[in-house]
Amino acid sequence: ECHDILMSAENAEELLVHRKADLVITQMPVISRSVICMPLHTIRNTLICSNKHPRITDNSTYEQIMAEEFTQLISKSAGVDDIQMEIDEKFMNRKISFRGSSLLTIINSIAVTDLLGIVPYELYNSYRDFLNLKEIKLEHPLPSIKLYISYNKSSLNNLVFSRFIDRLNESF
Repeated sequence: ECHDILMSAENAEELLVHRKADLVITQMPVISRSVICMPLHTIRNTLICSNKHPRITDNSTYEQIMAEEFTQLISKSAGVDDIQMEIDEKFMNRKISFRGSSLLTIINSIAVTDLLGIVPYELYNSYRDFLNLKEIKLEHPLPSIKLYISYNKSSLNNLVFSRFIDRLNESF
């Protein structure tokens, strides 16, 4: 069973404590005596647009970028809110023309319009060739998202789960 923490009314601790999930990946650490939480991976964000965007080039200035229309992710997650506040400071008064609760919807909207959007680099990298997207180089990097993995301490008693956690730790 999959719960999308970005859209779920339940938080990670509730999912773990009530045994609705064995493992949860979040943008904020889970602090609980019965839960193990550790950093998993850091994902950088990037500003993107369609390869066919008529006004954005490799040499576009901040002012030219700010004249464009943007997308924005709708989320109830505290981790996403923190990142969006940092982005709002960098792109103060930008025009948001499309909001969506799905990063896939946002990236597809960017691909077929002249909208700009900020998405995780890994998502952009996975879809850039297929959707004809390009990264917009910025003078200063965008804030990164730190992902945390959380699971019940008692889950380590399960040998298969314990090995899975070991493999995750080796991968990242």
